[in-house]
Amino acid sequence: MLETRLITTSTELVAIETPWNILAAGRPMCSWNWLATWWKHYANRNERELHVLAVYDVAQSDEDTLVGIAPWYVEHTAVGGDVIQPLGNGQVCTDHLTLLCRPGYVSTVATTIANYLTDNDDEWDRLELTSVDDDDEAMGLLVSELEARDTLVTAQQAANCWVLNLPQTWDQYTAILSESHQRQLRKCYRDQVESGRSRWHQVTKPSELEEAWQILIDLHQRRRNALGDAGCFASPEFTNFHRDVSSQLLAHGQLRLSWIELDGAPFTAEYHFSSPDTIYTYQSGMDTNRLKESPGRLAYLLATKRAIEEGFTHLDFLRGDERYKAHFRAVAKPTLDYHVFPNRPLARLRGQMITAAMTVKDWVKQSARSAKS
Repeated sequence: MLETRLITTSTELVAIETPWNILAAGRPMCSWNWLATWWKHYANRNERELHVLAVYDVAQSDEDTLVGIAPWYVEHTAVGGDVIQPLGNGQVCTDHLTLLCRPGYVSTVATTIANYLTDNDDEWDRLELTSVDDDDEAMGLLVSELEARDTLVTAQQAANCWVLNLPQTWDQYTAILSESHQRQLRKCYRDQVESGRSRWHQVTKPSELEEAWQILIDLHQRRRNALGDAGCFASPEFTNFHRDVSSQLLAHGQLRLSWIELDGAPFTAEYHFSSPDTIYTYQSGMDTNRLKESPGRLAYLLATKRAIEEGFTHLDFLRGDERYKAHFRAVAKPTLDYHVFPNRPLARLRGQMITAAMTVKDWVKQSARSAKS
């Protein structure tokens, strides 16, 4: 027997940290640490309030067991009404957001949450599920259950995530690359690693965090500024969130914040994190004065080589269709944006109008792409 409880306060959120992390199963972007910390830094708006749905098995034992979580919040807007969205969305670009489910409970959790949403459809006007993995079983079941209850559901293709399936050895990996790419990597390794010109540093303790952060932010901002972009670390919310969550990831053994010196000066920096089998490449920076020496190539060479040597099976480049990902033989994993509207006249009308606007926007984009080609 499952029961859904609505969590609306930070005190209630703190109380489920441990069982939440058990359900996250080591996936950093699904963890309580990532999503509750996001809420801590991005909830500073009066129009936002927590809307986490916690599903409990109340018949399993004397103590109720948390078996599912919908990690959401609601934003009260003048035009769109009350919009339920995933924690971690927006500027932080959290990927692989899903329903967290205990093994064996995926279907029943999805059904229970769908029942709660339709039974309480006066609490929301739109449900926005962004960048959902196309093969996400739990989210797929939830959307199907909502459609079966006469909600209006639309789906749009979003940016791909890119995942490199790692072989057991570096030689096996380089064998799948083009000959020209193999030559580039061999030259890079010979000239910058074997020569002794480069030195790799990885943060392993809290006292090393500040130096690494200063290097990462400096290199990232210089690169983005050179391209005419303000850079994500120009945002105090973004910077404070990552400083906070990185220290928690470090405590859990999941932080892979590193930098490479070339000829004694910072050359490139990488902000990654890990689950038991995957390394996620989140953010980077590089010396804009030495782009001809290919800092990005050296960074990803060492990241991939070390991941293989440490036994990881996947390197996840996350969302975005940058060309280098396919160059390194990562495979595109489609994602979808779902828009769900309850079966109420005003909400449904709003949904139809928004859907029509999105259709026109997609048509304009497609026309622009066709004109360029």
